[in-house]
Parts: sequence; structure tokens; C-alpha cells
Amino acid sequence: MYFQWTYPEAKIMICSIEIQRINKESWFKSSAGIKHVMGELMRCGTLIYRCNSWLLSTNKR
Repeated sequence: MYFQWTYPEAKIMICSIEIQRINKESWFKSSAGIKHVMGELMRCGTLIYRCNSWLLSTNKR
């Protein structure tokens, strides 16, 4: 999302992979998979929040 916001003309191609036996079909079947995926999701949310805060602060000037 951040990349698309920064480079709106770019085409984003997503290719799912398997890491540590965690993939798109199995991530929710183990506590390790859930922890890994939710950690990534949390980091994405934090980044979006920071970008939004920055945008709001720059628009006030």
C-alpha cells in the first residue's frame, strides 16, 4: 500500500511464497504462522498510520 501510494504509476505484482513452512494456505493453522502473519500486518498498519500522520501534519502548513 505504501509503495502504491508513493509510486501510483507503478504496477505491483505479488507472488506468494512459502517461508518456514508458512504459506497462504496454511498460515492460520499454526500459532507460529498466525504470529508471523499478524506481526507483518501490525507493521503494515503502523507504517500506514505514520504516513497518514505525516500527511496530515504537512497539509497543516
